Amino acid sequence: QTLSLLFQESWVKTEDISNCLFIDKRTLNKTFQDVRDVLKHYHLSLISKPYYGFSVQGDELQKRFCIMNLYAHYHHIPFLIKKDLIYQNFFAIDSMKLIEIRNIWLTFMREQDCMIKDIHIEKFVYHILLSYHRFKKGYTIEFSQTEKDEIEASRSYRMIKSLRLQLHEAGVIAIDESEIYYLSTVLFCYLDVHHSDEIERYSYLYYKSKECVQDILQFFKHHYPTLSFPPEFLDTLLFALFPMVARMHYYLYEENTWLRNWRFKNISTSPVTLEWAF
Repeated sequence: QTLSLLFQESWVKTEDISNCLFIDKRTLNKTFQDVRDVLKHYHLSLISKPYYGFSVQGDELQKRFCIMNLYAHYHHIPFLIKKDLIYQNFFAIDSMKLIEIRNIWLTFMREQDCMIKDIHIEKFVYHILLSYHRFKKGYTIEFSQTEKDEIEASRSYRMIKSLRLQLHEAGVIAIDESEIYYLSTVLFCYLDVHHSDEIERYSYLYYKSKECVQDILQFFKHHYPTLSFPPEFLDTLLFALFPMVARMHYYLYEENTWLRNWRFKNISTSPVTLEWAF
């Protein structure tokens, strides 16, 4: 909750945070180290300035990823309508509008005939809300022309342009055109891949994904030398790894809250998935 307040304005005074959270300044100061530890994962920093208070400094893209993971950490997916501090700060919207956004998004996904994990389907609804909310408050993301060219060549960009138009025509929510690049980047990191021609244009991420495949093969060859892997298995592994590598590339760190809770209850037999490992 301290972090959620810090993301609200450019500068937040200590007394304002203390009054909002009903804690004294001494207790609050002890939490700032934990806040800094969280922010470091997103290449963000917490700075203080006399008479101004505290401010989170860094890239807006990483701030949004941090906000999303912060909310997912405290409110397990699927998200629920909660009248709490974090929800009110970042996702406050009429509950009926939220349902309308989700319904349009789900229908759109079926029409596009694309695969995306259930957890990411739900999260993306909240990325839409976060995009709308942050833009209204004047927080925008700057993409280089090279980044824009790469995003515009992707399937996710074409999908977001169409989805934005549908949301606007339905009178549900008006997403600014500049936010297409942000939402396209997030969707790009969520979409499942099934064909090499979908990813080969992203030479760097494609190369890094193939490196991961080779590392995994070397591991199995070292420990299980009799195993053999057909080419179609290697392609499937590459396609499975690509979205994860993309999330790593954009520092879209996401905690699997279900797996975390499961592991705490089953310490000796906890499963390790590729998603969790990355």
